[in-house]
Amino acid sequence: MAKDVNIATTHDLEQVPQVSAACAEAIVRWRDTYGPFKDIIELAEVPGVDHTAAMQLAAFFTAGANNRRGRDTATPAEEAEDARQNRTDQ
Repeated sequence: MAKDVNIATTHDLEQVPQVSAACAEAIVRWRDTYGPFKDIIELAEVPGVDHTAAMQLAAFFTAGANNRRGRDTATPAEEAEDARQNRTDQ
């Protein structure tokens, strides 16, 4: 059974063959900064994790149901989308 990436520890993340200690720390740091992952592909926003790596991690992890509720901090991708929307709305 896949583990929820939103509660995974660095140790849990490092158990995946492709995940180094530095990568695991980056994932946890991103989660601590921006809040829970909305979906597993959002791992691609973590510095050092590309789309392919995020897809590989999807075999080991899920993003749980309690993600992003009540989160105040926008992710870089959300900020970019907001900026695009603001430009098209003007």
